Amino acid sequence: MLEQETEKAAAGDYLIDACEFKGETAAGIAFNGIDFKNTVFEKCRFTGCDFSKSSFLNTTFSFCDFSGCVFENTYWKNSRILNSKGDRADFTDSYLKDCRI
Repeated sequence: MLEQETEKAAAGDYLIDACEFKGETAAGIAFNGIDFKNTVFEKCRFTGCDFSKSSFLNTTFSFCDFSGCVFENTYWKNSRILNSKGDRADFTDSYLKDCRI
C-alpha cells in the first residue's frame, strides 16, 4: 500500500494524507518532496530511503526502523517518532516544531 500511495503522490500533488501504514517495508525508495499529513507509520521498516525536502504534519512513526535514511531539509510539525530506530539517519537542516522524538 505504501508504494502505491507514493506513486500516486509523485504523479499528483505530492501529498499523502490521512493514511495508516502497518508492517510495511521499503528499500531505496525516493519519498523526497512528498508531504505527509495526518499519517501513521507503525512497525514499518525503511532501508536507504530518501525523504529529503518532505514535510511531516501530524505524522507519527511508532516502532519503525529508518536506519540509513535521509531526512535532509525536512519540515516537521506536531509529529512524533516513538520507540523507533534511526541509526545513521541524516536529519541535516531539518526543522522540528512541536514534535516529540
